[in-house]
Amino acid sequence: MPDLQGGRMTPLSIPLLLILFTRPDMEERLSQLASFLEATRNALETMRSGMETLQASLKQLAQETGINQNTTILPAGIPEEPEPASREEVPPADGKSPEMQDPGNI
Repeated sequence: MPDLQGGRMTPLSIPLLLILFTRPDMEERLSQLASFLEATRNALETMRSGMETLQASLKQLAQETGINQNTTILPAGIPEEPEPASREEVPPADGKSPEMQDPGNI
């Protein structure tokens, strides 16, 4: 009997096989499970293929337009602004630290 443990029977496989043999509709359920898993695999392959195609198309578009990969592409009319300062660098407007502010007033 083939097993994933190098051909040896594991203690867990015996009760599992007994449960499978005692149920009359188990073959049908296993067939449905196999169909579900196959459909899931096909869907994932299709999505992966689509994402790879999208990535290749975007790379080609970027190369054709001469855009560097580190360049940020913004919609027309929106200026590129510097990154905002971190929370530690910006003092609170009322002079209190965030720990001392009343959560009801935020």
